[in-house]
Amino acid sequence: MASGAEDFRIRDLTAEGNHAETGWNPGCGNAAVFVFHSRKFTIQNIVARNFGSDGISTQFVEDPVIQDCESYRNGGLGIHLGSVALRPAVERNRLHDNRRDGLFLCWHVQHGVFNDNQSWSNGQDGISIGFRDTDNSFSNNQVRLNGRAGVNFRNEDDANPGSRNTFRSNLIEDNGAPGKPGYGVQILGTTQHITLDANTIRETRAKPGAGERVGIYLGPHTDFVTCRGNSIHGAFSHAVLNDSKGANNLLDLTPAAEAPTADYHR
Repeated sequence: MASGAEDFRIRDLTAEGNHAETGWNPGCGNAAVFVFHSRKFTIQNIVARNFGSDGISTQFVEDPVIQDCESYRNGGLGIHLGSVALRPAVERNRLHDNRRDGLFLCWHVQHGVFNDNQSWSNGQDGISIGFRDTDNSFSNNQVRLNGRAGVNFRNEDDANPGSRNTFRSNLIEDNGAPGKPGYGVQILGTTQHITLDANTIRETRAKPGAGERVGIYLGPHTDFVTCRGNSIHGAFSHAVLNDSKGANNLLDLTPAAEAPTADYHR
């Protein structure tokens, strides 16, 4: 744990938990690697596994860098940024088989870049965005085989949506547990000003016997959602399911050429 620190690095170590003995204990104050009220630091080349709570968590931080880490089989979240996390750079991490979400943006995660991460086989969502998590960009990430949604914008109210976020050139594939609903991108709440540009969203599995699969879902209170140049295909019940009552969505559903798939290591 680091608290009240500045200009430091945590790198090249393995944090091994034992949730079989300790049980599940998720929450904002528990993690294999936990940084609190700190600035300008780097977490690099860390393995965080088998913890009863989150793998890597940073709370009330500025300018955190999280690179080249692997966080898996934890009882909570793979990487948990929140309770104010300003200007994060989260790159080339591998987040998988966590009990909840792979990458979780909690409260006030703003002006961040999230590039070249892999988030797969997590119990809930691959990437989760919510309470005032705004002005972030996500590029070249791979999000696959998560239990509910590849990318989930949570159901926040009028004052607190995760708006003004951009997803560009990501692979979002085969999300939703067998027999249950699944979403490539699920946009809920009063979320606005979301751009989905040149992503590949696909369902390669056979159509499930129960539970629909949706490429992109727009909830009733969303607006100013722009979709352009995305490749959406496969055994979806709906490529795009638009329940939005907003008048300002721009949904260009012209099929785009599928981007080549980068190597995906499991």
